[in-house]
Amino acid sequence: MNIARCCGLAVLIWAADVSLAEAQCSYTLNPTTFTVGGTASTQTLSVITGTACSWSATTTTSWITITSGAGSGIGSVTFAVAQNATGSPRTGTLTIGGQTVTVDQGTGGCTGSVTPLSFAVDAIATSRTVSVIAGTACSWTATTTAPWITVTAASGSGIGSVTFSIAANTTGAARTGTLTIAGQTVTVIQAATGCSAAVTPTTFDVDALATSRTLSVTSGTSCSWTATPTASWITVTSGATGSGIGSVTFSVTANTTGAARTGTLTAAGQTVTVNQSATGCSATLTPNSFDVDAVATSRTLSVTSGTSCSWTATTTTPWITVTAGASGSGIGAVTFSVAANTTGTDRTGTLTVAAKTVTVNQSATGCSATVTPLSFDVGALATSRTLSVTSGTSCSWTATTTTPWITVTAGANGSGIGSVTFSIAANTAATPRNGTLTVAGQSVAVNQAAGSTQPPPTPANLRVIR
Repeated sequence: MNIARCCGLAVLIWAADVSLAEAQCSYTLNPTTFTVGGTASTQTLSVITGTACSWSATTTTSWITITSGAGSGIGSVTFAVAQNATGSPRTGTLTIGGQTVTVDQGTGGCTGSVTPLSFAVDAIATSRTVSVIAGTACSWTATTTAPWITVTAASGSGIGSVTFSIAANTTGAARTGTLTIAGQTVTVIQAATGCSAAVTPTTFDVDALATSRTLSVTSGTSCSWTATPTASWITVTSGATGSGIGSVTFSVTANTTGAARTGTLTAAGQTVTVNQSATGCSATLTPNSFDVDAVATSRTLSVTSGTSCSWTATTTTPWITVTAGASGSGIGAVTFSVAANTTGTDRTGTLTVAAKTVTVNQSATGCSATVTPLSFDVGALATSRTLSVTSGTSCSWTATTTTPWITVTAGANGSGIGSVTFSIAANTAATPRNGTLTVAGQSVAVNQAAGSTQPPPTPANLRVIR
């Protein structure tokens, strides 16, 4: 209580609780805990409260600096965390809206991820690359003590790569060397002889139509290789000779034999098998079935087939119409429309696309909708909130309420994907209250906290003491 004295009178003035507004404000912080590395970093958290609720962020932790930390209603707090040079983990805190946010920081230094950690290479001279992933502020180096390994990119920071060269092995025996990259050991094992090669893929399955295919060859930089077919209906059109990393393209003639056949190529010393069917053009449809609401809508499916394969899309279902892609070849798409279902019962229709059946299941009723979130917990002060509605493109919806202290301010009518905003009046009662909205046929709950039980300061609260 405050006592004022004037002209022989002592006036006792009832003082209002200064924390009245704060008592009516609830605060949601996300997240409330941070676990960070030892390097310097910047972090952000969100603050959610009533429109009239103000807040600020404070800290007594010397290594945490608040760079943006005051506002009202919905907002965010940004703070900087200094590098930890103490050699041991540490914990600091911030205080926002009477709530504590904890920051756990690891020890100093940067741990990097290095991929791969080992290499097996041929005897010929070659080079390799590893990837390094570390924190943005983390610097790293790449070194080696092996005289036959040379690092060509020796330092970096954050995300990067290291390339190193390996000299030809003329020792007559296998050898092992290492590099240290971002604090981790990378092992290089070099063979005494030879050129190995990887060929991908080693098997091809093709239709009866004439076509062409390509395979990749990976070998040492100085390794030469050839590609030759052993079947008369297979012809190498490019990459018959090469070295290091390259590719081989070959053509396959149409199969008119009436029976499936198999042929091979020899690429970089490895066998590649080609299996050719006796007939037809196969196709893949994605998806091959659709479940739709009763409202009119349209859908699209993809068709994947051979380059020379033609296909059509047709339907005998009267309520399905092909609007695009009635014919095509190779890779393409088919779009079709579905009329509104006014029959009162579920129904099923089909399309024939590339000689395959596509099924459409249409329900008898309605437009389903997703409303998020379905409940709100708010403080006693006047505020507003927004929810999202997701429904079909042709689906219309409304947002209404019979709760007198809730008012829909935006999105009372909509269709497809949208949002609804509503305002909530201040609760001046001493008890909490609950209200609802109906949005897209779903119930949304609003739970509002009680107002203060303490009367506000007015002239009626003043008493005079003589």
